[in-house]
Amino acid sequence: MEYLDFELPIKELMEQYQTCSLVGEESGVDMKLACSQIEDKIIEKKKEIYGNLTPWQFNYHVIQTDPTH
Repeated sequence: MEYLDFELPIKELMEQYQTCSLVGEESGVDMKLACSQIEDKIIEKKKEIYGNLTPWQFNYHVIQTDPTH
């Protein structure tokens, strides 16, 4: 998935989540709580970012995520 500049904080959190999940799978350590906390941060960051888009960012995001464009 490609991320726009204003979405980079979400990308970083998604990478943290993937790392957390992978560590849990490979080590057998229960990482559910840590992964859940990261998921919560992702949700909050999405609300923060997508709730404050400029008109240009909104239109660009729609174009990038809409497969018909």
